[in-house]
Amino acid sequence: MRKILLMGTARQNSTRVEAKMVRPFGDTTLFKMYCQKLEAIKQQENPFDDIILALNKTDKILYQQAKSYDVKVQDRDYFSSSKATLPKDIYHYLKNYEQDYVMWINACFPFLQTKTIIEAANYFKEHKNLNSLHCVNLKQNWFWNPKTNFPFNLEKTSDAQTQQSLPIYESVHCFHIHKISDLMKENKYWSFKKDDPYLYKLDQSLEFLDIDTQTEFDICEAIYCR
Repeated sequence: MRKILLMGTARQNSTRVEAKMVRPFGDTTLFKMYCQKLEAIKQQENPFDDIILALNKTDKILYQQAKSYDVKVQDRDYFSSSKATLPKDIYHYLKNYEQDYVMWINACFPFLQTKTIIEAANYFKEHKNLNSLHCVNLKQNWFWNPKTNFPFNLEKTSDAQTQQSLPIYESVHCFHIHKISDLMKENKYWSFKKDDPYLYKLDQSLEFLDIDTQTEFDICEAIYCR
């Protein structure tokens, strides 16, 4: 049996949306919704060997609020939560875990359902040929090359309908599954060989709305409050 560690991460200082995790989001915050999601997974039948939430103690609001939830808090150093760019530095604490794989959930997807997370992890466990997993959805539109000023997925210049363009996969960064040894020893996320990563296809849905900008924050909050 392949063992999977479920991991959440968060930090107070965000670069694109100020205080994104702790500022009001309707009657709650993104961080509280995140903690509730991890707690809800723990309280139901799930495929994970352990569930952790990695925080740095200098993020005092997050660290204090996390104590209100039935989720194991894993200390991470300041460098990993601020300036680190390499996997072995960002996830330095994973060297202390015995699981083979880690599934990371993105805190910026407020509508992501626990059912979706558990289904993806079960799929990965059942398909033992997969080395990692990355979420994508299918797009059929024109994608323009800024150097040539021409859509790189348009085969015929006479085609005026976007459905005639070649379909393309777009990353959905709601969660990933990585082999821990690749992160810690190889210092890489994927080899980009067959099934590494395996492209896990998701239909477009409110679940996969990602908050990276103030506009996206406002849109998602409006949907949440409607």
